[in-house]
Amino acid sequence: MKVLRSFALGLWLMACCAGTAHAQEVQVFTSRAPFDAATSGAALHTLDFEGAEVQAQELVYPGVTFSSNDATVEGLWIISPFYYGGITSNVLVGNHSSNSVIATFAEGTNAVGTDLFSLVEGSYLFVTLSTTAGEMTIPLSVVPDAPVFLGVVVKGGALLRMTVSPEDGAYAAVDNFACGTVVFDPLPQALAALFASVGEGIEDGTIHCRGNALSALLDRVQRAWDAADRAQLRVALRALYNFVRARAGKCIAWERARALVEIIRQAQDNL
Repeated sequence: MKVLRSFALGLWLMACCAGTAHAQEVQVFTSRAPFDAATSGAALHTLDFEGAEVQAQELVYPGVTFSSNDATVEGLWIISPFYYGGITSNVLVGNHSSNSVIATFAEGTNAVGTDLFSLVEGSYLFVTLSTTAGEMTIPLSVVPDAPVFLGVVVKGGALLRMTVSPEDGAYAAVDNFACGTVVFDPLPQALAALFASVGEGIEDGTIHCRGNALSALLDRVQRAWDAADRAQLRVALRALYNFVRARAGKCIAWERARALVEIIRQAQDNL
């Protein structure tokens, strides 16, 4: 079992859904092998765009819909090496230079992996990920016409859109596009959020309890988790829940106490 406190704060800082105590972790992969390992066992929809060349305003596939910021009927184009010799297999490209390729995902999608291209020219692609917790943009260094891999797995949230934008004069393209849902055990995420929230509360002064009772209760939770003893974990969480409720508005600020109670309930619900 992982030691939760060693990575909980990192999860909290990476992303947090506003108004909740649910932390979101976004994992980014720049090679395919670790992405495949992280999504092993998941039923991902994979697209290689082989077949006839197609021009369209929108292309709909299982799990994903592609569009472009060029809203014409020719905004997207599946092209082959016969049309453009810089590639070795069919790719889906934004049909005009500087246009973005936009992938809008089906509800619940939390993983995507794809080869990305900047055709004709360009030294960077800019990939904007829209998730249930907000947006982040990833700059990728590229060589014109050569693929670069990007994989993303979201824990504790979902992917909404991925927008691939080239530099001026270049053409954004995707190939070997895989997306779908990876099922995670939600309990580690809830426990990580618990330790992160306590750490944040101690740091900002919303938790200022004397003595070591709170630390002892957290250690009890940690030991039960490390031992994979869910029965003892249930008992430890109940004791921590009672402690927080008893000290709400005293040495634990009301707002912090409410957040901790919600997280503890999430953990209990997933035992």
